[in-house]
Amino acid sequence: MLESLSIRIKAIAEHYRISMRKLCKDVGVSVGALSKQADPRVGTLMKIVAAFPEINIQWLLTGHGEMLRGAVIPFSENFLYSKKYQ
Repeated sequence: MLESLSIRIKAIAEHYRISMRKLCKDVGVSVGALSKQADPRVGTLMKIVAAFPEINIQWLLTGHGEMLRGAVIPFSENFLYSKKYQ
């Protein structure tokens, strides 16, 4: 089950270890614009991606994929993969 948009936005704040208030300030929107009760407008979501360009917009909009763009295989799995095929 995919989490809601508000949970994904909170996950961004947690990832950057900032409060929702700070996230809103960095994005340039009011706290109300990202409240649980309100679905953020597309422009607000674009501001989030502009302020945090590492965020995968597909994940933000749908919950599919990785939160961060260009997420890579963890080192340990990458190491095992390269050893297997040498």
